[in-house]
Amino acid sequence: MDYKQQRQEKISFFLDQAEQYDFSREHAKAMIYYIRAGLLGDEGAIRTVCNNVKNGYGLSYNYEEFFRCMLIGAEQFHNPDAMYELGVCYSSGLGVEKSEAEAMHWFSEGSKAGSKEATRSLRTYNYDITITQYDELSPFAMLVRTTVFVNEQGYKNEFDFIDENAHHFVIFDGKKPVATARVYFDMLLETYCLGRVAVLKEYRGLGLGTDLLEAAETYVRDMRGKTLALHAQVDKQAYYEAHGFQAEGIADEDEGVPHVWMWKRFAE
Repeated sequence: MDYKQQRQEKISFFLDQAEQYDFSREHAKAMIYYIRAGLLGDEGAIRTVCNNVKNGYGLSYNYEEFFRCMLIGAEQFHNPDAMYELGVCYSSGLGVEKSEAEAMHWFSEGSKAGSKEATRSLRTYNYDITITQYDELSPFAMLVRTTVFVNEQGYKNEFDFIDENAHHFVIFDGKKPVATARVYFDMLLETYCLGRVAVLKEYRGLGLGTDLLEAAETYVRDMRGKTLALHAQVDKQAYYEAHGFQAEGIADEDEGVPHVWMWKRFAE
């Protein structure tokens, strides 16, 4: 019997053992066997370990094996959740010597790979992020919008009468304004509209756009709104689709940039 066959038989044995346990009652025992299958390079087992840790199933187990399992998931399979868990291991000394530098590395890699948890942890370590709401256009929002839309993207007509009747959000890193958006009610469309979503270049990739979307949605729900629309740049369409917006109609141009109207409808 060759090595690959032996390895696969061991993986099958560990997975069979894991499946014998009810996760709601004996999750720790099941995790032992999933981790052991992961240590042998089974990608599905590694995903299962990550998913169950994310869902609140803790470990009463050899943390060194958990760390090594996550290392395989991160390095061999580029699993963003495994990258995040490695950051947790390094930041807390879980199964490995504590290292803030390694924690930052894996939180950064996990964030790039799409882990929201890694992004939040990266922000917690490196930034002092807060969000403030205004019933008028503040100079902080003006600064961010001017930097992004005028200086960076070349827009000319950045500020308009809508600003006077809009609700504005500004995200700060400490005292520095770094992102903004506005929400207003459009009488013709009979919906709340989200617009002027802007994040400073050096702060992109930290999930601040998602923070603005969530704050806007909460505001609209609090106002008893049933829909939220936005005039999105076409190259950002996939991003908004991932947050529940759907494109309607055909694309048009706003200052020479292709845009499309997108809508998100809230359940009653």
